[in-house]
Amino acid sequence: MSQSLKKLADAFGATLETAPFSGGSIWYSLRRGQPSHSSRSHIPAGLHLGFGFGIAELSTSHKFFGGFETNKPVVTAFIVPPEGAVFDTRVGGGIIQSFGLHLSDLEAPSSDPCMLYIIETLQGKPMTVIGGEVARRLSGLRFPIDPWFSGDSRELMFQAKAMELVAVVAEALKDVRKQTIRSLDARRAQAVKEYIEAHLSIDLRLGTIAANVGINVRLLTNAFRQVFGLTVGEYVLKRRMEEAARLLSRGMSVKETASQVGYTPNALSAAFKKYFGYAPNHLLN
Repeated sequence: MSQSLKKLADAFGATLETAPFSGGSIWYSLRRGQPSHSSRSHIPAGLHLGFGFGIAELSTSHKFFGGFETNKPVVTAFIVPPEGAVFDTRVGGGIIQSFGLHLSDLEAPSSDPCMLYIIETLQGKPMTVIGGEVARRLSGLRFPIDPWFSGDSRELMFQAKAMELVAVVAEALKDVRKQTIRSLDARRAQAVKEYIEAHLSIDLRLGTIAANVGINVRLLTNAFRQVFGLTVGEYVLKRRMEEAARLLSRGMSVKETASQVGYTPNALSAAFKKYFGYAPNHLLN
């Protein structure tokens, strides 16, 4: 990675300092007062975590990994497959300070839970780009290591900053995953709700609903309760009783209403009285 970084830094007119890291390397670069520049760069295989800070506009893209365009602090995280990847990158005139970690051996951090979580989360995924508060938490990484540190102590300072980057990225990915799960749960719950609304007259047992919306019962029940605050059974009962009351109030007979909301007449009468406190015939009088 060091040679690839050196070529990239030279292409953009940036200074570069690197340090070893278990299974990979750490780097810090500073680009100051250079004109705009574009480059097509080969990025080697492995995990790449980076933090960039500056006033120059930076854009980078790849047909699979995607990319970003920004002049604000940003964190990037992605895993490049064994064949490597080629990115198109453009840097505007101005200052950019960046710090990053490249892990070429994904088996190396076998005892580091944060690193393992990052690798597991990013495998086979496009680039994760995080800004805002998460990036601001890492603002200290934009500063070079104090020249007072040298030798082993300097490498240790690099490694400390690298572990700070790892910790923040791991926590940020947890937030991203939670948001993704919430979004997925909302879509699942909405699909269940729509199915129920369209099928009040038929069997609405959990297994039937799950089979028809294409998810398992556990995911169905968890997502529905999380989004709507009711169990599926509670919602089915609520909607059937509401629909029964609407039909009865329009003059439909108990027998006809029962067939529309998935009950026998006797079962509807009992459920209706339990739910509302009065018999269905009350609405017919």
